[in-house]
Amino acid sequence: MTLLELTIAVVVIVITASSMIGHLAVTFRGANAERDRVFAYNAAQSILSEIHAFAADSLDEPQDIDAFDDGANMWPNLTVVEASDGALLAPDHPASRNVMRDGHWVWTRQVSVAPVPEVQNNSLRYVTVRIYKRKDDGDSTLVASVSSIVNGLAASYPTAQVFDVFFIAIENIPGWWVHMESIRPFMESIVTEIEGKNPGLEVRTHWITKSGYGRDETYRPYVNDTVDSETQVDWVYYYPGRMPDGNASTYYYVPSAMRARFVTESGEVNGYDDVSNPFPYAFADHFNHAMRYPRAKEFHDARVASMHARAQEILLAKSNGTKPPDEFTDMSEEPTLQMFLEDLNANPATYQHAVVLNLHGELLPLPPLRNYSDAAKDPAGLPGVRVVTHSEELRTARPGGSGASDVKLRVYAYVDDPWTWTGIDRLPETRPIALQIMDVDLLKDNGSGKLWDDVVIENLRGGVDVDGTSEYFPLDESGKAGDGSLKSGEMYYEASFVDPGPGQRKFTLLKLYNTPVVSPPVTADGVTRGLLANERSRLYGLEYVPSCAGSSKDFSKDLYASGDGPKNTARWVITVPANVWDDKRFTDLSSPPNYYDPRDTSEPDHLLTVRTRIWDPSLSDPYSTGTTPRGAIVDFVEPHNFSETYTWWADSPDDVPFTERFQFRGDPRHNPYKDLLDGDPDFPNGYNWFFDNLSSGTENAVADFA
Repeated sequence: MTLLELTIAVVVIVITASSMIGHLAVTFRGANAERDRVFAYNAAQSILSEIHAFAADSLDEPQDIDAFDDGANMWPNLTVVEASDGALLAPDHPASRNVMRDGHWVWTRQVSVAPVPEVQNNSLRYVTVRIYKRKDDGDSTLVASVSSIVNGLAASYPTAQVFDVFFIAIENIPGWWVHMESIRPFMESIVTEIEGKNPGLEVRTHWITKSGYGRDETYRPYVNDTVDSETQVDWVYYYPGRMPDGNASTYYYVPSAMRARFVTESGEVNGYDDVSNPFPYAFADHFNHAMRYPRAKEFHDARVASMHARAQEILLAKSNGTKPPDEFTDMSEEPTLQMFLEDLNANPATYQHAVVLNLHGELLPLPPLRNYSDAAKDPAGLPGVRVVTHSEELRTARPGGSGASDVKLRVYAYVDDPWTWTGIDRLPETRPIALQIMDVDLLKDNGSGKLWDDVVIENLRGGVDVDGTSEYFPLDESGKAGDGSLKSGEMYYEASFVDPGPGQRKFTLLKLYNTPVVSPPVTADGVTRGLLANERSRLYGLEYVPSCAGSSKDFSKDLYASGDGPKNTARWVITVPANVWDDKRFTDLSSPPNYYDPRDTSEPDHLLTVRTRIWDPSLSDPYSTGTTPRGAIVDFVEPHNFSETYTWWADSPDDVPFTERFQFRGDPRHNPYKDLLDGDPDFPNGYNWFFDNLSSGTENAVADFA
């Protein structure tokens, strides 16, 4: 290379580098400017909201608003709220969030208050809040300006017209071409402006910020708050928070807007606190689906009741002139998106004339719903073991309607890795499966421990040694505790009715003993039954298939069926007969309970709730498993050892909540309900038929589940 060529090459490199540096500098300045605008508009809108609140709560004369006018002065306090001594809150107070650089406050504010021109109403003022940023040369430049009309005398307005506006802005779902950290203050500013320009108009805003309440209440994903998202983290469940410098938005997921439990570099955020957060909740997302509707509503009602109680405490303290308690971390009584969608479908007249605005851009977020329950497990006591109960039908026809059906419950037990499993082949006799069939007494009244007429408990034996054989047998009526004919290791049950006391739900308790947790193939008389150890038979590698298999839609292809392929793996089938209605076996909260027929009440249908756990006799209260801190409860008690399922014993499919009628998420082969299958009159094709067509170029598995 000649000197001339080298010189030219250097010049080209310098020009290219200069262009790249210039481009990066422009991008960086643009990102910083956008971040400054977001902060400034947030601050301006916050001050404007404070003035509105002051005008609504404190002012008797409209002229008092004029006291907020700063004239030509600019102040570093980005708030007009006063401390207890009457002075404005300090510039670096969390309500102001100003910062100091080189001995000077970076941000200043200027509030101007003036009568509304050409309006003959002395109670109205035109308020403008301007936010300035100090430059390196000491001058200040205007970054944000927000104006609104403030009414200082509500009585001068005509009769109010109220409109409900529901903003969907889910805390753990990002926006599509929308920065979620700035969209809320912008929308609040618009609402304030609309109200100010339309005397008598009241826009009642409802912020739907929660997708749902996550099922696993111990779920705590990591959110980076102080380091950027390019920093390596050790967490599996991760929401990227702070973005690298140069991005248009400071945060992708905004930690300050989140009220669910999560973890940052500083530790847990929004965890349980009996004073500030007595009812914490977990995110509902792809990895932690939303609670099923009955449980979600029960949890939401408890949260709202605690908020009402705290609000009353604050109000009482203020009226007595004493220091009020702090508000909770989350005082929002608004429903989750799951509950909002449910109510929209169940009670559409309630939302007549309401406006629903999706703030996530072009995509509408949906909650992560699934209408079947998760298995109970005890990772410390019985690692790898799972137990769960599903009803055969989501809606069971009750007496008094068109036909009547018995409730059939199918109980499953399995391990999480049968390929390498070397542990127990059945649940220890001291750790049976415990089922609570809530609000119904299924025992005879004579204290014999015998079941009510037509209550049937069946089990499917096989795959594990009982009396010298591991051969599979057809589903058959089970023996019960105390039977002298029981063989060693044989499956059996024990039944009792439990009354925990006044005001508490009563239940029938069934303990299911010696349940196998494996289902290996066993050949007898030339016929192989059970599940073969292959991917076709083991759904997702597990010996757990809760759906109907084969062409039948009645669960008849079970572990006793011969041959290869998937089979329903239920080990127990419990029949709760429809005659419990006529026989009045349902119980109320009294002690002793009153027995009744739901058809004689204002709620003629019945939600039958079934709770499943692995019984732990080492606990002082074995019914406490599945407990996480909430309310006055401060301890974790085997939080994952609990599963709750439901069947709606009702006269119409319409009695089932809309968000429970369809599978929504998950593999359709995990759908445990036959009334969601093709051709059923209740919820035909209610399984997740978007998931997969079970056929590829080399394999067709349709026949295994068609």
